[in-house]
Amino acid sequence: MTVLKSFPFLVVFAAVCLAQTRDTAAVFGVVSDSQSAAIPGATVTLTNTETGQARKLPTNESGQYLLPSLPIGSYSIFVEHAGFKRYERTGILLQANENVRVDIALEVGDIKTTISIVDAPTQVDTRSSTLKETVDRARVVELPLNGRNAADLALLAPGVTAFASNNGDVGSNIRPRGTKEFSVNGSRNNNVRFTLDGGENMDNLMNSNLAFPFPAAVQEFSVETANMGMEQGNSGAGAVNVVTKSGTNRVHGDAF
Repeated sequence: MTVLKSFPFLVVFAAVCLAQTRDTAAVFGVVSDSQSAAIPGATVTLTNTETGQARKLPTNESGQYLLPSLPIGSYSIFVEHAGFKRYERTGILLQANENVRVDIALEVGDIKTTISIVDAPTQVDTRSSTLKETVDRARVVELPLNGRNAADLALLAPGVTAFASNNGDVGSNIRPRGTKEFSVNGSRNNNVRFTLDGGENMDNLMNSNLAFPFPAAVQEFSVETANMGMEQGNSGAGAVNVVTKSGTNRVHGDAF
């Protein structure tokens, strides 16, 4: 009886864990001194510049830190440790399903002195081997969309082609309007996984996607085409992960 009662909880808990990996990002790295020696116990603070939400943790005994399940957006990072100058870096852009490495070298000095880094090198995802294309907010807004269906922009990803018709439109009466059919690297159209803000966004009858939100509600989406993680389940061809716009500390809105 105990096993049967706990089983539904375990299923729900697993689903929540998987959902956190689909529409979020992570920042990781190593904090060291000028001689490349690890600094354990350094305080790392990551702040979302649009919402003010902050995450803080100390580095481990190897000077490493990991901040997972972060909402996408622009971030700044601050690192402090006694005997070292305070480190600050801005302009860290996190996109859906991205793992960004930020290694930090602290300089010996007064902690009241701050070293600010503005122009940072190009971010490279070194934790994941997944091949993906991110369609960011600028392309969602600026590229022409005949029919206002942001799903058409999935065709920008290398290896993605429309299935059955020139633009992938589905004409079946039993399928939702706005549904698109894609083939990834020659795969079947029903072997692509679709998620919306971390939750499944698929027609379980036909194993195809449900309609995307209208463009004004889409922040960005990623199209994974190879080496997907285990969280994508049995859809081995690819995955399309849509992230909707969220609130910030500024009042804003759209009308059309």
